[in-house]
Amino acid sequence: MYNYLEKYDDNFNNLFEKDLIEYEKYVKMYYNDNSKCPLDNKSDLDKKEENGKFILKCSAKGKEWKMEIEKPIIFNLFYRREELREKFNDKSLFFKNKLKEIVKDPLLKPDENKDIEKLLKELKDIEKEKDNLNGIFQKQQDFIDDIDKQKQDLIKKSLEHKIKREMLYEKLVKINGEIKMKLKEIYLNENIPDQKRLSEISKNVNLTLEETKNWILWFESVFNYIKTGNELEKLNDDLMVHQKTYERMNHKFVLEAPKISGEKPQESKTKKIKVSKKLI
Repeated sequence: MYNYLEKYDDNFNNLFEKDLIEYEKYVKMYYNDNSKCPLDNKSDLDKKEENGKFILKCSAKGKEWKMEIEKPIIFNLFYRREELREKFNDKSLFFKNKLKEIVKDPLLKPDENKDIEKLLKELKDIEKEKDNLNGIFQKQQDFIDDIDKQKQDLIKKSLEHKIKREMLYEKLVKINGEIKMKLKEIYLNENIPDQKRLSEISKNVNLTLEETKNWILWFESVFNYIKTGNELEKLNDDLMVHQKTYERMNHKFVLEAPKISGEKPQESKTKKIKVSKKLI
């Protein structure tokens, strides 16, 4: 039985990517008819598959080279879920039929009892694995549902800010650009000033207390509307990133990384060409 939830974070963060790239490199070497010994890139490369491993080996330049590549355990979670469902249904049917046979027999046969116990254990294991795998999908759905709830709350707030902005806009008196910028800076630096401060500002810009307050409240509603819009956009981006990640990990979920043992081929180094100072 596999524990999928245990490997959730590793797959979500794509921690197996480096191992899989390395694995694919040697698998291509195994299946490529033109592959040569990495010691000299011309000697024959011996290849065989044994006990679930790819084995590559060769000799050249008086040296021995050997790599053993153990296959990873990777599932498409959608296919695996369907496979477990069918397996459980088939076993359940067989279990029921077996149980009927035993019930018909007044004398319980020990061997048949053992078969029933074995079948029952297999069914429990499959059910447990199904629940564990479904936990992956549930975890992903919980995140999506939480994002949707946050989005709905932000949409509601955004609408409230929009209505407030429009209502305040109808109360605004005309002011010149300089005063408008001054009131905007006051809001950005002081938020909503108290009554005493509002009175000072009003005298300074030659507006009534109510006119000054309406302008500052309008700036607040505008910035709150912009803020909720930015938060909503961030949530949408976050959701998109997670959905792409879910798509990747659900179609290629790694339960066990490939195991590669042996001396890796040396990368060919580019020779440095010395240029005579006389030629410069």
